[in-house]
Order: sequence, then structure tokens, then C-alpha cells
Amino acid sequence: MGFAHEALGNLGMAATMFRKSLSIREKVMTAQPLVLARGQENLARFLMRQGKMPEARRFLEFATRALQDNQPETHADRIANVLT
Repeated sequence: MGFAHEALGNLGMAATMFRKSLSIREKVMTAQPLVLARGQENLARFLMRQGKMPEARRFLEFATRALQDNQPETHADRIANVLT
């Protein structure tokens, strides 16, 4: 929902949806770090597009660690993170 609201220009609602998604993942997916990392990364990238780099960095650091710790080096997501 966050991406849809962002595309429509509803940035306040987009932020709410990205944060709500992450909150749900934190409660339900604690044993699945990659699912949690995806929510962290989605919120971080949204925040970066809004120019909120310090806040985004906190979420990106967690997501990057989770990806490094739980995916093989040849996984497409790890390669994409190195390239971007």
C-alpha cells in the first residue's frame, strides 16, 4: 500500500503504510529476518526519496546486515545492494 500511495502522491499516507507494514512484520516475522529486512528496506528507500537520510540509514543498516547474514553472496538481492 505504501508504494501505491507514493505513486499517487499521497506521501503522508505512504509513510504511514510503510511504517505500519514494518510494524506488522516486527510483531509477526521475528523469526524470519529476511522478511523483516524487506520491510526495513522499503521504508528506508521511501525515506531516502523524501530526503530523510539519517532516519533511512538506521533502517538500511539493519536490512543490509540481515541480507549479509542470511543470504549467499551470489543471491540477486545482495548483488543488487552492492551495485546500487
